[in-house]
Amino acid sequence: MAVLSCLSVASCGAPAEEPLAAALPIVGGTPVPAEQWDSAVAITRRGLITCSGALVHPRLVVTAAHCVRGLDDPEALQKAFVHVGRGAEGGAARPTVAIARAVMHPLYRKASPEDLFGRYDVGLVILAEPLPAISTPPLLTDVVETREALAKAREMLLVGYGFRTPAEDGSEYGLKYAAWTHIVAVGRGELRAGGARADACGGDSGGPAFVRLESGAFRLVGLASRGPVPCADDTKPGKWSVLRETICWIQEESGIDLALGDLDCAPPPRSFQEHPEGESSSALCDAMENMGPGPARTLRALAAALGEPIAAGGLPDCQRIEGRLAATESLSLDNLALTDLSPLAGLAGMRRLSLRGNWLRSLAPLERLPDLQWVDVTANDVDDPEQVRRLEARGVTVVGGEAQLAPWER
Repeated sequence: MAVLSCLSVASCGAPAEEPLAAALPIVGGTPVPAEQWDSAVAITRRGLITCSGALVHPRLVVTAAHCVRGLDDPEALQKAFVHVGRGAEGGAARPTVAIARAVMHPLYRKASPEDLFGRYDVGLVILAEPLPAISTPPLLTDVVETREALAKAREMLLVGYGFRTPAEDGSEYGLKYAAWTHIVAVGRGELRAGGARADACGGDSGGPAFVRLESGAFRLVGLASRGPVPCADDTKPGKWSVLRETICWIQEESGIDLALGDLDCAPPPRSFQEHPEGESSSALCDAMENMGPGPARTLRALAAALGEPIAAGGLPDCQRIEGRLAATESLSLDNLALTDLSPLAGLAGMRRLSLRGNWLRSLAPLERLPDLQWVDVTANDVDDPEQVRRLEARGVTVVGGEAQLAPWER
C-alpha cells in the first residue's frame, strides 16, 4: 500500500511548488528483531526517517529516486544520513553514517512527465564510510533464479520503516517491520505486489523486497515505489521497481562492482550474420561459451524454461537442449534481460515465442526459425523496424510491432 512517502516537504528536500510523493510503510507486518535484516536501512533528513533503502555493498545503498530528490544540494546533503538498526517510534532515528553522494536515475522524470512518479524510481546513495559488518543478500540477476522467483503469486518479503496502519498514525511509524505478501504481476522494470493483508505504506519507499528461492536462499528483487492511498488495497497492489532493470546504471554510476554474473550490461554490437548460414544450432550452442555473457545467458534461460539442469561450468548440454527445443512449439522467455538470441537460430519446430520485456536490439536470429508463426517482442530495445517487416513478410505475426518498437530507455 502506498501513502505519502515523505513526512514533510522540508524533510524530503522537495521544492515547495511540487506535490509530495504518494509512495509506499509496512502494513500487516511484524517487528524485525535486532540484528536481523540489517541490510534494510532508513534514510533520514533533519533527524527524521523519510524513506527506507537497501544496502547492497558496504559503501552503497539503493532506494527510490524520489527519496533522494534535492540531495544534489550540498546543504540538504549535510542533513541527510543513513540509519542502520531498528529505527525509532515516531521516526526520530539516530544517524549511523553520513551520505557522500546521492543520485536519481536520469530517466526517472522522463518516465512520467505529468506526474512525480513513473518508471525508473531508483536512486543510489554513496556512504561517507563503509559498513563492512553487514551481510547483504545477493541481487536477483541470475537468469535461472529469475525464472524461478519472478512469478505471479510468488511470496515476497517486504521490509521498511514506514507507517504501519493505513490511517498513517504518526505514533506507529519509524520502526523496522517486515511482512510477507505476494506478487500480483511482473513487468520488465516493475512488478505489482501486496494487498489488504500486507503491503508497503508511506515511509517504506525505497525499502527492499526479497524473494526466497526453493533452496532457502534470499535474493533482493526490488524497491518499494508507489501505491494506493490509503495503503493496503486488494484492488490496487503497490508498485515495486525491479532492480535488474537499473542495476547496470547503478554499477556504472557508483563505480562499485556488484557481481552481476552473466547479466550483459554492455551488449556487443556484433552482428548475428557473422554466423555461417549452414551452421547447426547445436554447433552455435557449443560455440557460445566463448562468445560473451549475452548468448550464455540465453542458453541458461532456455535450459531453465525446459527444466534442464545447468552443468558445473554454467552452461547446459547443447545437444540435449537442441533435441528438447525441436519438440517444443511454444516457449516463453519474458522479462529475463536477454540481449542475444543467437542460440535460437536454425531451430525447427518453434511456432510461438514470447520475448516480452527483454533487452533485445536485434531480431535477426528469428529470421532463421523456419516454423515461426507468432512472436511477442513488446518492450525491448529494437530500433530497426525493417527486421519486423521482414518477419511479417514471411507471415509471422509480430506483437509489439513497428509502432511499439521505439528503443526502451534503460
